[in-house]
Amino acid sequence: MNIKISLILLPIFLFANSDFLSKDEYQLSLYQNPRGIGCDKCHGIDGSEQLFATYKEDGKTIQIIIPSIQNVSHEKLFKKLKNKSSIKSIMPNYYLTNSEIKNLYLYLKKKGEKNDK
Repeated sequence: MNIKISLILLPIFLFANSDFLSKDEYQLSLYQNPRGIGCDKCHGIDGSEQLFATYKEDGKTIQIIIPSIQNVSHEKLFKKLKNKSSIKSIMPNYYLTNSEIKNLYLYLKKKGEKNDK
């Protein structure tokens, strides 16, 4: 085989059987930016409970708390992300695929397991 052709094809052979991203990297990137704004902006990097905002109303301090999603069930996460029209929420609609929701669930499950230890 010509040496020039061999050098051109070498990267193809080296990376032909490897994934561009690992499953963990894909899940993290999906969590951080599924469709323009990441889950981490409100739920933090690990999906734990977060203080979203504080404001005053009638002399009282009101806090908006984003609940932890670390231990959310797959069914509940799927329902929240797929059936947005029936849920009153400040959460954006991401139009995620079933596979993307499953990977978000797996990411959160791993984060929840790390915090339980």
